[in-house]
Amino acid sequence: MKVNEIYKQLKKPSFSIEVSPPINGHSLEPLLNTIKTLKRFNPAWCNVTCGAFGKPRGGTIPISSIIKKDLGIEPVVHIISMGRSRQDIENLLVGMKYEGIENILALRGDPPAGSTSFRPHPEGHQYAYELVRQINQIKHGKYLSINPEELRDGEPADLCTSVAGYPEGHPGCQSIETDLQRLKLKVDEGADYITTQLFFKAEYYFRFVANARRIGINVPIIPGIMPIESWDSLKFIINQKLRISIPDNLSAKLKYYHEKDDRVSSKKYGTEYISTMCEELLDGGAPGIHIYTMNSSAKCLDLIESLYPRYFI
Repeated sequence: MKVNEIYKQLKKPSFSIEVSPPINGHSLEPLLNTIKTLKRFNPAWCNVTCGAFGKPRGGTIPISSIIKKDLGIEPVVHIISMGRSRQDIENLLVGMKYEGIENILALRGDPPAGSTSFRPHPEGHQYAYELVRQINQIKHGKYLSINPEELRDGEPADLCTSVAGYPEGHPGCQSIETDLQRLKLKVDEGADYITTQLFFKAEYYFRFVANARRIGINVPIIPGIMPIESWDSLKFIINQKLRISIPDNLSAKLKYYHEKDDRVSSKKYGTEYISTMCEELLDGGAPGIHIYTMNSSAKCLDLIESLYPRYFI
């Protein structure tokens, strides 16, 4: 089922999860065990990335197929345009179609690890909205032909496309308003819903949604949530330079517990902080929450258990 149809049918908020393929050569078991552990809470869908922080990994489509066919959860495949030609992208989308996978998160992609600039494939896309446009063409049965200026007719692919949104602005964009206009381009080209970058104050999400609605973006906007249980996990996010504001009370408290080597109190405080923020989001009208699991059910189990009885049953 397409994710946009899931949201149309839901009578209560939902939660979804995200996993990443293992580093090439490592076991798939931790990822599958994470999903199996969380499956009893009925996640509405599961994002499957194709890498992390500029480090590509293999297996996104086969893993998505396992999640759909063996675990009964609707997968969302990350497709990035970085390093790919339009023909490469079309081939990936056709492979998805043959596997019965209907959902995509369309991304430009991060620069390769160690690089600060994005270089598009010479026969690929410079911007994410161009990738969304190509996906939308295939949804309507328009495929690449020998002549690069023309499209040929083929079978339509029944796809649902999501895109990323940045409540505090994309780190590579000079202004929030410019970033919003680029988001609108992606929606105008056919994006069905938006999943946000992580953040640590509910007000950032609500402001982002209000600004998006102001310029005519009317698709569902799902807040992305990162569970935090320690100073090390927060410091990892800080080091990624994602243009995310870290509240002083959150960092000070986690740093204090770190210095005291009090892991129990640190995890309890981090879970309560994120849980309270999620309650604000859901009470304020967010259609659900999307949890970045980092392939560890232990990192998000307490958070889900705290929210599940009130919001998701």
